[in-house]
Order: sequence, then C-alpha cells, then structure tokens
Amino acid sequence: MESRKLRLILNGKKSGLPQVRQAVSAVRKDGHEVDVRVTWEAGDAGRFAAEALDDDIDVVVAGGGDGTVNEVVNGVFRRTEKPEKSVAVLPLGSANDFARGCGIPMQNATAALRFAATAAAHPIDIGRVNDSYFINALVAGFGAEVTFHTSARMKKAIHGAAYGITGFLTALKQSVYHSRVRTPTEERKGQMIFSALANGHQAGGLNIAPRAKLDDGLFDLMSVPKFDLHHLPTLVRDLTHLKQQDPTFIRYEQLPWLEVESDRNIPISPDGEVLNTRFVRIDVLKRRLKFLLPDGPLLGKN
Repeated sequence: MESRKLRLILNGKKSGLPQVRQAVSAVRKDGHEVDVRVTWEAGDAGRFAAEALDDDIDVVVAGGGDGTVNEVVNGVFRRTEKPEKSVAVLPLGSANDFARGCGIPMQNATAALRFAATAAAHPIDIGRVNDSYFINALVAGFGAEVTFHTSARMKKAIHGAAYGITGFLTALKQSVYHSRVRTPTEERKGQMIFSALANGHQAGGLNIAPRAKLDDGLFDLMSVPKFDLHHLPTLVRDLTHLKQQDPTFIRYEQLPWLEVESDRNIPISPDGEVLNTRFVRIDVLKRRLKFLLPDGPLLGKN
C-alpha cells in the first residue's frame, strides 16, 4: 500500500485528547505522513483547508464535529468549486451526524484516522446555500432553533440526544413561517414549521432522509407544515416510516435546487452553522468533492 500525506486540521478544543495523539502516532508508524494544524479561533479551519490545496498532501482531514467538517468544506470551496484534494473526517464532536450516517469509525480515533490514510475516495455532492456550502444537511424553522439554542454544556453531557430534548421543548411553542417555495417543477405557498434539506441521512441525531444518496445530484427535502395536536400520530408515523412508504402528512421530495422566501427571517442551520434570512437559494454541486467514505447505502451505483 502506498503511503499518504495527511493534513489533519484539528479543532483546538480536541487537541489535548490522548486518543487523538495516539491515533496520529499510530498512523505515522504505519508509514503515512500526518501534518497537524490546530485551530485557535473561528476561521482557522477554513483558512488551513484553503492553504492545504496548494501543499503537497493527499488528504485534508477535518478533526472535530460537524461544525469543523463544515468549516473545512467551506474553506476548500471558497477557494475553488472544483477541488482536486480529497477530504476525510476524524469524528470528535457531539453528534457527528455526517460521519455517523456514512459509517465512519466513531469510537476509535486510530481506526478513523487509519481509514483516512487507506480508504478510497468517492466523488460526492455538495450543497451551496447563498454564498456558503454544506455537506450533510440544512435545517430550517424550529429544527434550526434547536441547533442554535442547544447549549455546549448539554451537548457535551448527552451528545446527540441533546438535540432531541431541546427539540421536544421547542416544538411545544411552534413558530410558523409563511413562505413561498420555488422548485424546478412548481411554485407554492404554505405555512412551514420545520424543513430539512439533506445530502446525508442524519441531522441532530435523527434519520431525517433515509432515501438520500451523497452522489445522485439531488437533495432530499422533508418539510413539516403547521399541525394541531390531533395530527401528531400521523406525523410520528410519517417520520418513523419514511424509508418504507410515502408520508401522508409531511412532504418528502428530491430536488436539485430550490428557493425559499419568507415573510420574516427564517433560522437556517447548514451543518450546524447559524443563518437568519428571508430569502435563500440552495443548489446541488454534483459530485464535486472527493471524500473518503466506506461503501454503503449513501453511495449510489451510477
């Protein structure tokens, strides 16, 4: 096996973890080069990622949670929308939605970094939202409010379950957003509480898009309209059977792009980041990023 040159962009909050040091040491002993850059402040991960595109390396590794992966991807794509370098993830966050949904080793840092040093790269889709990018999912409405309001302390204490607890409490005081949605096939108006536009399967620890593929040139849009309590059983049934059957209350569709305009600012969270806007345009950049992933249901056959 040929050795690889890895640039590990490590979230500074995770730099002291013994398992990370052990992983770097083990992969170096395997014969691979691992060059580490540790973030200190916001923007560092994106800057390090952009700089890596000019260096003699094979793989840029995002060491952290979904936010670190997002910042690395944005650093790459703000430099060029046709990158040649491959990207991988060393999952060290609270939810690790993207890595978990893809089947990347979660509890063993050495296994995850070895995977980055040996696995095959697959071309996958990337989302562009206005002038930013995301790799996993964009949530809007109360789902984004959950992301904004879940405290760092709660995330650390109970990991992905924190989003579920905060989401339940937030749902009790629903915010309704009157919006106009335009897609390749129609323009519609409605009252929306929650929407999720997914490239991967998971967001907030929940499987919101079981039919999604990372390389099909489509997003999976799941949206929940305003509902009363008597709709709750149908809503729950829809959410738990998305993979087996078409929903009856919520809307589930696959799209290459969409535009949303609201009567007021909608909270939007692409991969955990924070946006508030009345208008958003979201596009798929088909198979634009080479990402190191295991074979699995998120990768298509074509």
